[in-house]
Amino acid sequence: MSTAKNSTQQVSVKRQLRDADELVGSFRGWKGSIAQVSRGSFYGSLAMAAGPNLRAFSAETNQALLTRGDADCDCVTFIPVTRKNESTRWRSTYLEPGRLLIKGSEIGYHNQTEPNSCITGLILSNKLVEQAVAILAPDRAEQDWTTWSALHTDPRATFYLERRISELLSSNESKGQSAFVRDVEADIIRILCNTLVTAGGDPLKVRPHNRAELVSRATAYMHDRLTEQITAMELCRTFGVSDRLLRVAFNEAHGMGPLSYFRVMRLNAVRDTLRAKRGRDETVASTLAAAGITRPSAFAGEYRRHFGELPSETLGVRGWNGVQSMTRAIA
Repeated sequence: MSTAKNSTQQVSVKRQLRDADELVGSFRGWKGSIAQVSRGSFYGSLAMAAGPNLRAFSAETNQALLTRGDADCDCVTFIPVTRKNESTRWRSTYLEPGRLLIKGSEIGYHNQTEPNSCITGLILSNKLVEQAVAILAPDRAEQDWTTWSALHTDPRATFYLERRISELLSSNESKGQSAFVRDVEADIIRILCNTLVTAGGDPLKVRPHNRAELVSRATAYMHDRLTEQITAMELCRTFGVSDRLLRVAFNEAHGMGPLSYFRVMRLNAVRDTLRAKRGRDETVASTLAAAGITRPSAFAGEYRRHFGELPSETLGVRGWNGVQSMTRAIA
């Protein structure tokens, strides 16, 4: 996830979030999406720092989110797995606290958090990682920095790494902090290399398996048909699997069945469309019709339960006429 970077001093961003789209927009240049999976009004916070040698971020949200998107070319992301994010699914895999997640430069983002999770991570260039490991951890076995893996480490090491990242994120942009930022960056890189050296056992390879591959193909099929109606029979026939297998695979990957997943993605797609139309001469009715919604009143109620607001509020409809028309629509 790209962030702005200044070669001479740290650039810091701290903001409160009112919508998952604000989280996406904070990572400039990144092509991805974040969908709200759980129900209720959204709020969260984001801290980011881009220094001379590395980038860091910490995002905390009250809702469960599904993140999908492009790889960070030429960059490696390191995420300590702690109690704050232990319930996150990383490419359909749970990781226990103490693991160090490595997302390589050629693997896209695909993770699903639980409500009230906090993800803290580091982003370093491939070149810097290779140089640092060669100098500070010359005995470290050769690592593939392009794919996913999760190293088993001492939980105290990942906790300390997370704490130092938080210190970097809490520093300000003043010139008086430049020496502190350099020292913290150097210490973070040293701790990271030490963690790589002391990691025990074989790394857990987070790779697709049969059910994960089935979910991947089924979700791609669904995303191409968000304006249509899909049935369980259609999915089973299309992919040649039983309803039970499809449910097991989706519950393993997303904690919900395939049709529930489809409804959540459809809700998020409509929300994206409504937000994009704010300020234009558009109506909720026309947007829902274009999205293939055949029961607008029921959908509006489901939308309010999921996001904590009506579609008209997302669109920005104001005034008595807008409120009155929506009241009639969901009556």
